[in-house]
Amino acid sequence: MWEIVGPMRDMAGSVEERADRLAAQLGLAAFQVRIASRYYAEFADEIDAEIAQNHEMADLELAVWENERRLLSG
Repeated sequence: MWEIVGPMRDMAGSVEERADRLAAQLGLAAFQVRIASRYYAEFADEIDAEIAQNHEMADLELAVWENERRLLSG
């Protein structure tokens, strides 16, 4: 879900235009992207929390990777 919602929020244009562009980028049909955007409209709080958690985990993993490289580089 977050792979669709995040990029759609960052794009300009109408929902339909964004759905068309994102569908082309992801190799999906526009109706599939629209289904995801409608689902998001119903459950935005839960999906936003999941997106935030994914960002936090990515930041943590990057910090661990950077620390590992620093400690083991010599």
